[in-house]
Amino acid sequence: MVVYDTDGYYVGPGVAELLAGDGHEVTVVTTFAVLSPVSDETLEGDMLRAHLHRAGIRVDHATTITEIKPGPASGGDGGGPWAVAGHDRDGEPWSAGCDGVVLVTQQASDDALYRELAGDPAALAAAGIAAVYRIGDAVAPRLLSEAVFDGHRLAREIDSPDPATPLPFRRERTGLG
Repeated sequence: MVVYDTDGYYVGPGVAELLAGDGHEVTVVTTFAVLSPVSDETLEGDMLRAHLHRAGIRVDHATTITEIKPGPASGGDGGGPWAVAGHDRDGEPWSAGCDGVVLVTQQASDDALYRELAGDPAALAAAGIAAVYRIGDAVAPRLLSEAVFDGHRLAREIDSPDPATPLPFRRERTGLG
């Protein structure tokens, strides 16, 4: 199995660990110089990479996949019904054969619930709801912590003149007393 990770956080490694735990031979291919660079910001990166290494998960760094097609990979490092090809950071060809490919790449925003609610102003008014706001992944795909912050920010600013527009962020606290 190949897990192609262009996300850079925990989803790719998590999927790889799950597949390895189910008995699959797994290679994570990532466009980044290290697997899960965002995990370094939470001091989890080294531990995560060591854990995956102990689990027998191979990692190919700084590699971009440009083609996935049925059939064995020519010159690849394994067999399987899928041929995966691309290049490394230096432009050198890379390929592998595998049983399957999991893409951890682009995410899509889903604001269907917001549109459904906002699309029925009469029902909102009947329920006493003055406004509905989009936050989190309904606005744009983002990290869980950012989506939580969106909710926290809206709760703090719900009584502001325009809760849909964030107020300027103030770091200092004045008037201690």
